[in-house]
Amino acid sequence: MKKAVCGNSFGNTIPLVEAMNMAKAAGFDGIEPSLSLDGPITTTTSDDDLKRLRDHAEKTVAIHGLMGGQAIRSTPLTTLDEDQIKRGAENIGDALRVVKALGGNSLLIVPGTVSESVRYDVAYEGTLEGLKQVAPVAEELQVAVAVENVWNKFLLSPLEMRNLIDEVNSPYVGCYFDVGNFMAWAIPQHWIEIVAHRIKKVHVKDFKLDAGNRSGFVTLLQGDVDWKAVRSSLRAVGYDSYLSAEIPLHSTFPEKSLLDISTSLDTIIASA
Repeated sequence: MKKAVCGNSFGNTIPLVEAMNMAKAAGFDGIEPSLSLDGPITTTTSDDDLKRLRDHAEKTVAIHGLMGGQAIRSTPLTTLDEDQIKRGAENIGDALRVVKALGGNSLLIVPGTVSESVRYDVAYEGTLEGLKQVAPVAEELQVAVAVENVWNKFLLSPLEMRNLIDEVNSPYVGCYFDVGNFMAWAIPQHWIEIVAHRIKKVHVKDFKLDAGNRSGFVTLLQGDVDWKAVRSSLRAVGYDSYLSAEIPLHSTFPEKSLLDISTSLDTIIASA
């Protein structure tokens, strides 16, 4: 298993190249930047700029994938409007090409949000259709589209996540599982065992159950995640890719935060 850190952990003041240098110094193997609407990585970033980033990654830490971020959320799939679904799928396809150019193999997406104006079954059907449309592009590029479990009132059960992926029926469409995200109402190791081989990548953060809301998110080994059980379940389903820490760094001592996360990941990986 490999250790990575998310680009958004570094905030808006540390440039990506510097973040890659810092990650290497702290013992990480990879980094996962976010695709954005205004840089440093967008769907219109030039080939030369992407090559410069890839070249720097070869000297520091791999860009193993991208988080879709607002660039993907701006064209949600959670609709029955055929034109919007088509635009969303095309946008994901453009993002997959950027991931490929950077040497990565996954794109994290959040397909949309269930809300008063977006009914759950509509969100499901639209997401399913959009993923089916983009699957051939993912297969051609050999870059996975990975749907994350987040606080968007959607795909709240591992059974739904599993069924969605199976209905798409592509080896390059799967789940991006976030260990800490559903701690308030689910058991992470159960998700892992149910979604199983469909998990393409894993985010790690911890969560304090007493908080019961977004203030419960904490750094690794400071919350209530049963990391030994999580590690055991990951091993049982054959997961051997990146564990990417999605944890904000200390504003004054970011290097110390990175080192703490890195050593905590070492402990988790060795725990089962």
